[in-house]
Amino acid sequence: MTAKRQTGLILLAGAMFAAGCASVREAREAQRGDRRAPGERPVSAQEIGLNLQDPLTMEEAVRVALYCHPAMVQASQAVVAELNLTPFIGPV
Repeated sequence: MTAKRQTGLILLAGAMFAAGCASVREAREAQRGDRRAPGERPVSAQEIGLNLQDPLTMEEAVRVALYCHPAMVQASQAVVAELNLTPFIGPV
């Protein structure tokens, strides 16, 4: 094996290693709980604006379900991806 070819293989291996590290870093960031949307992680009553002192009304239950249910989040993400929109997770 020539020195030129050996150097090329070393550079290629280094580039692949660096790309692999970046992929692992991105995957870890995606799994962090603070970056996941409601429906992909549990939410607190305070986060969705529920007052635990008052009874839960049907309107509030529907609002929370539409905001936090995993199927609704998945459908919303599919629409965003299909229409190439900027995702927006707004207040409940």
